[in-house]
Amino acid sequence: MKPRVTNVKRNAVAILFFRVSDNSGSATVSGGIYRAGNQLKGFAPKTFRSGRYRYNWRAGSRVEHLSFCLLAQDAAGNRSTRRCAVVSVN
Repeated sequence: MKPRVTNVKRNAVAILFFRVSDNSGSATVSGGIYRAGNQLKGFAPKTFRSGRYRYNWRAGSRVEHLSFCLLAQDAAGNRSTRRCAVVSVN
């Protein structure tokens, strides 16, 4: 499977899409933007119903490749594996 890449210009807003799907109809999602494993921006845990959502994030002035990673947990406490996508700042 080919990783998804979001391209964003330096100092511009990136729209980072993700999808939530759970049998119960909702899950709590947390995550952030990472550079070489170090968190640059964190997204506080928030509960979402099943569906498609997005985070808006303003890129910095450096040309670089970052990771947009999320982790979900359902009401029963079951956690997903951490899922990441590449964010390419040009």
